[in-house]
Amino acid sequence: MGKLDVKAKSPIQVNNHCISCSGNASYIKKAFKLACLTYSSSKVRYQNQDRRRDDLYRERQEIFRETTKLKVEELTEAFHRETERLNMLLEHERLKSKTEVHMSETLR
Repeated sequence: MGKLDVKAKSPIQVNNHCISCSGNASYIKKAFKLACLTYSSSKVRYQNQDRRRDDLYRERQEIFRETTKLKVEELTEAFHRETERLNMLLEHERLKSKTEVHMSETLR
């Protein structure tokens, strides 16, 4: 995995569209600053490329989904192999028991 380098621009800024219609921008900024904040995904340097942070989050989610899918497939295959192995053992024991019963009846 590459190293992440965060660019200087802050990802959270005041949304000026939110306060422009009031006519009293300084009061609105003081009173409702938190309500008027907007998030803008910052760029990060990853593997020598400038990438959007939200794109990296999406890629990480996709990798997680694919990994989970592969794990489920692996576990399903392992379960089927183990089930087949147990079925063969049970069949072997059934035949062994049947043979023993037959031999004991023959020896009587």
